[in-house]
Amino acid sequence: MWVDLVGAIITSVFALVGVFIGAKLTSASSSKQEEKKILSEFYADVFIAYSNYAICQNNENLANIISACEKTKLLCSKKSEEVLNTLEYAVTRAHPVPAECKNIVVQLRESAKEDVRNR
Repeated sequence: MWVDLVGAIITSVFALVGVFIGAKLTSASSSKQEEKKILSEFYADVFIAYSNYAICQNNENLANIISACEKTKLLCSKKSEEVLNTLEYAVTRAHPVPAECKNIVVQLRESAKEDVRNR
């Protein structure tokens, strides 16, 4: 009788440990997916802001692209951060060069893909 009781207790403890581990793994996976989603949205904000800036180079659009770049730098990789810094510099020059900005955005797109995939 005691053996059955001890066996039931041990089985229950292992079941609870299994449930706890499963919950932790699910939580970690959800957190990682949420972080990936947020990073993707931040990159999308940069591309939208750049598109608006390319159409109309006014102060509001300039502020939006700088803001989007700074926000994205909070979560992105070092490589992407360097590209974002380059983009910020390119758009804030007295006379931005459209071809240069376009090439930087192409680099950023590739870096963003890599960043989101590896997150």
